[in-house]
Amino acid sequence: GGGGGPPRRVFSGEKDAKPADVPDVPMDVIDELATETMGDLYVAQGEIDKGADIYRRILEREPGKESVMSKLADLTDRHRRKRQIERLGDFLASVHKNRR
Repeated sequence: GGGGGPPRRVFSGEKDAKPADVPDVPMDVIDELATETMGDLYVAQGEIDKGADIYRRILEREPGKESVMSKLADLTDRHRRKRQIERLGDFLASVHKNRR
């Protein structure tokens, strides 16, 4: 009978694992595959750095692409605000600790 076993698994399922059964893919091919939707998916899953990296690759290929520039600027702004909030939290914790 036909078929010949289970379907081939392309991804191993491990976080940050390379796709299984796929030869080394040149970076120019990966850059070509980097799409705005891929970047959006990474960001939606909380993988901000990966999403930003995808957006940067797109901008290297298509400088001036407004939608991607806007998303990258938003991520940069959000990251800066997050760091400011963390620093403020650290400051307030040290003030609270010193008042005791």
